[in-house]
Amino acid sequence: MATTAGRGPRPILTESQIDALRLLTALMDKLEISRANIHSHPISLALQKAAILRWNGDFIYLTADAINKLTYNDPSAGGAETNLQMAYKLQLRALLSYYHELSHKK
Repeated sequence: MATTAGRGPRPILTESQIDALRLLTALMDKLEISRANIHSHPISLALQKAAILRWNGDFIYLTADAINKLTYNDPSAGGAETNLQMAYKLQLRALLSYYHELSHKK
C-alpha cells in the first residue's frame, strides 16, 4: 500500500472512485463550489438524483436536453422536487462545453 508522511497507509482507489473524485473536483474548481457546500449544493444534488456520479463515466455524455431536465429534492422546501435553476444549468453547459473544447484540442 502507498503511504504518505505521517498519515499511514492509503487505500488504493478504484477507477470508478477516481472518476467520481474527478467530477467533484471539476465542480469545486471550475464552478467554484466550496468543499463545505459541495454535498448540499443544488447542482450536486441534481447530478446525484440523476445518477450522474462520475466524470468520464457519466458527465461527459450529458446533453443539453438532459441538463434542462435536471431536478433535485430541495431540503429547504421539505424535500420537494424542484427544477434546477437556469443559472446552474448554464454553468453545467459551460463546464461541458469547456471539457469538449479541451478534448478536441488534443
